[in-house]
Amino acid sequence: MRGEESPAPVSHFIGELEARLPKEQDTLSEIKEAKLTGDTPQPISTDAEISGYLFDFLFAAQDASTSSLLWAVALLELHLELLAKVREMTLRQWHVRW
Repeated sequence: MRGEESPAPVSHFIGELEARLPKEQDTLSEIKEAKLTGDTPQPISTDAEISGYLFDFLFAAQDASTSSLLWAVALLELHLELLAKVREMTLRQWHVRW
Protein backbone atom coordinates (compact mmCIF):
# COMPACT_ATOMS: atom_id res chain seq x y z
CA MET A 1 0.00 0.00 0.00
CA ARG A 2 3.04 2.27 0.15
CA GLY A 3 3.20 4.90 -2.49
CA GLU A 4 -0.51 4.66 -3.27
CA GLU A 5 -2.62 7.77 -2.99
CA SER A 6 -5.50 7.70 -0.56
CA PRO A 7 -8.92 8.17 -2.15
CA ALA A 8 -10.26 11.70 -2.28
CA PRO A 9 -13.09 12.49 0.13
CA VAL A 10 -16.63 12.50 -1.21
CA SER A 11 -16.88 16.25 -0.62
CA HIS A 12 -14.09 16.72 -3.18
CA PHE A 13 -16.13 14.93 -5.86
CA ILE A 14 -19.28 16.85 -4.93
CA GLY A 15 -17.36 20.10 -5.25
CA GLU A 16 -16.13 19.09 -8.70
CA LEU A 17 -19.67 18.20 -9.81
CA GLU A 18 -21.08 21.48 -8.49
CA ALA A 19 -18.39 23.41 -10.37
CA ARG A 20 -19.46 21.73 -13.63
CA LEU A 21 -23.13 22.63 -13.26
CA PRO A 22 -24.38 25.46 -15.43
CA LYS A 23 -25.25 28.55 -13.41
CA GLU A 24 -29.00 28.27 -14.12
CA GLN A 25 -29.07 24.78 -12.58
CA ASP A 26 -27.24 25.68 -9.37
CA THR A 27 -30.30 25.85 -7.13
CA LEU A 28 -28.40 26.14 -3.85
CA SER A 29 -26.44 29.17 -5.06
CA GLU A 30 -29.64 30.84 -6.23
CA ILE A 31 -31.29 30.30 -2.84
CA LYS A 32 -28.21 31.65 -1.02
CA GLU A 33 -28.08 34.69 -3.33
CA ALA A 34 -31.78 35.38 -2.81
CA LYS A 35 -31.36 35.26 0.98
CA LEU A 36 -28.42 37.67 0.84
CA THR A 37 -30.29 40.18 -1.32
CA GLY A 38 -33.62 39.73 0.46
CA ASP A 39 -35.32 38.42 -2.69
CA THR A 40 -37.55 35.37 -2.99
CA PRO A 41 -35.94 32.55 -4.97
CA GLN A 42 -37.75 31.59 -8.14
CA PRO A 43 -39.41 28.15 -8.15
CA ILE A 44 -37.32 25.66 -10.08
CA SER A 45 -40.12 23.17 -10.76
CA THR A 46 -43.79 23.84 -11.30
CA ASP A 47 -46.46 22.11 -9.24
CA ALA A 48 -47.37 20.06 -12.33
CA GLU A 49 -43.78 18.85 -12.72
CA ILE A 50 -43.50 17.90 -9.04
CA SER A 51 -46.83 16.05 -9.12
CA GLY A 52 -45.62 14.20 -12.23
CA TYR A 53 -42.45 13.12 -10.41
CA LEU A 54 -44.49 11.95 -7.42
CA PHE A 55 -46.85 9.99 -9.68
CA ASP A 56 -43.87 8.29 -11.38
CA PHE A 57 -42.35 7.43 -8.00
CA LEU A 58 -45.60 5.98 -6.64
CA PHE A 59 -46.23 3.99 -9.82
CA ALA A 60 -42.69 2.56 -9.74
CA ALA A 61 -43.10 1.55 -6.08
CA GLN A 62 -46.45 -0.09 -6.84
CA ASP A 63 -44.96 -1.96 -9.77
CA ALA A 64 -42.04 -3.22 -7.65
CA SER A 65 -44.40 -4.37 -4.89
CA THR A 66 -46.63 -6.19 -7.35
CA SER A 67 -43.64 -7.91 -8.93
CA SER A 68 -42.30 -8.98 -5.51
CA LEU A 69 -45.66 -10.41 -4.48
CA LEU A 70 -45.97 -12.26 -7.77
CA TRP A 71 -42.56 -13.88 -7.27
CA ALA A 72 -43.40 -14.80 -3.67
CA VAL A 73 -46.63 -16.52 -4.73
CA ALA A 74 -44.89 -18.30 -7.62
CA LEU A 75 -42.16 -19.59 -5.30
CA LEU A 76 -44.69 -20.67 -2.67
CA GLU A 77 -46.49 -22.65 -5.36
CA LEU A 78 -43.29 -24.67 -5.84
CA HIS A 79 -43.20 -25.54 -2.10
CA LEU A 80 -46.68 -26.71 -1.16
CA GLU A 81 -45.74 -27.46 2.46
CA LEU A 82 -44.73 -23.81 2.96
CA LEU A 83 -47.89 -22.64 1.19
CA ALA A 84 -50.00 -24.72 3.58
CA LYS A 85 -48.15 -23.19 6.55
CA VAL A 86 -48.69 -19.65 5.22
CA ARG A 87 -52.41 -20.38 4.75
CA GLU A 88 -52.67 -21.74 8.29
CA MET A 89 -50.91 -18.70 9.75
CA THR A 90 -53.11 -16.36 7.70
CA LEU A 91 -56.30 -18.06 8.86
CA ARG A 92 -55.14 -17.91 12.48
CA GLN A 93 -54.20 -14.24 12.26
CA TRP A 94 -57.15 -12.86 10.28
CA HIS A 95 -59.87 -15.42 11.03
CA VAL A 96 -60.63 -15.66 7.31
CA ARG A 97 -63.09 -18.28 6.13
CA TRP A 98 -62.71 -19.59 2.58
